Amino acid sequence: DYVDNCPIDMLDDETNSKEADVRTFAYDKVRYFIKCGWLIEDFEGVRITYQLDENGIKILSAMEKAVKDDTKSLEFSGYVYNIYNNLYYYNHDHAVDIIEQVYNASRELNSMLRGLNVNIKKFLAKLISENEAMPKEILKTIFFDYQKKVVLKAFKNFREKDNPSKYKLYIENRIEDLLSEEKLNLMIKNYIKVKYDNVATVENEDEAREFFISRLNYISVQFEEIEEYIGMLDRKNTKYISTAQSRLNFLLNEETDIEGRIIEC
Repeated sequence: DYVDNCPIDMLDDETNSKEADVRTFAYDKVRYFIKCGWLIEDFEGVRITYQLDENGIKILSAMEKAVKDDTKSLEFSGYVYNIYNNLYYYNHDHAVDIIEQVYNASRELNSMLRGLNVNIKKFLAKLISENEAMPKEILKTIFFDYQKKVVLKAFKNFREKDNPSKYKLYIENRIEDLLSEEKLNLMIKNYIKVKYDNVATVENEDEAREFFISRLNYISVQFEEIEEYIGMLDRKNTKYISTAQSRLNFLLNEETDIEGRIIEC
């Protein structure tokens, strides 16, 4: 399923030669995973059963997620508000948990924005490369596939429900406040308590300081740049729609029976 949905060069891991058959490639991968220890082989007479070890499960889960992420509609609602809400109700007694949650939400949001960028690019590339596409097919892509996957799930919800501009100023000010020496020291104390059972050493405190500073700075930079990134996505979206419109106009004007073609669309 992964190979079918995410075309790659099928190379033998040991010989580095190209494999043409998906089934043979999959079998070679199974042998390779056994050799690496990710699959455990168990012989019962002529029957062989396989079990995944912990690392094998992580690898297959990652591959499955890659396939699902490539085909599912992106849903942005909640990420920005989640970051804002956690910072608004911040409690020093739970500093480690809260900052980790905010950081993870920020990284997930960043990943999904990049995914949206890739999706728009894919639709645009497909539109340009498919010279045989008929007006009906182009309209279906624009008004159904693209609307569902990009416009409704991503742009509309993100811009209306979770528009970063509503929360940006508060988030940046809150992070600046948390990075003050007084607040940072309180967070470091919580880190030492949670991670090292209140055993404070120079190394532990340096680790704690790096933990909070790196994560809060990551979130701050993201919100500094997020509106510019959304603007870039908006331009790509506009380019896709205008290109599709131009293709439709060209196809319709090329037809001798324009009225018939419009009715068909």
